[in-house]
Amino acid sequence: MLTKYLFNFFSVLILSALASGCATLTGTQADCFGRYPKFVDAAACMKAEMPKLKWWSSVPVPALRDYDTYLSTLESKVKRGEMSDDDAKLRMQEYLTLLRASY
Repeated sequence: MLTKYLFNFFSVLILSALASGCATLTGTQADCFGRYPKFVDAAACMKAEMPKLKWWSSVPVPALRDYDTYLSTLESKVKRGEMSDDDAKLRMQEYLTLLRASY
């Protein structure tokens, strides 16, 4: 019984941390994308801001770390001319939506 209670308690804590982390990430992404029309500049803004976000160091979830990897992948595609700035921003917004829906 105590094990079930502790499991439920920690599940709620982790889900709360994820929900607040995604909200913070959403705001940061919107801010960076709003300030910088070029995706490469917006990606640099995100990379500079992500370590400052509380959840980044406190919640080691692979999906959140994958956000940074996906951001870098799209940044490289834009630099090589394989993708437009607008397409890359749209892909990041879609990824964030999927991330939020997953947790």
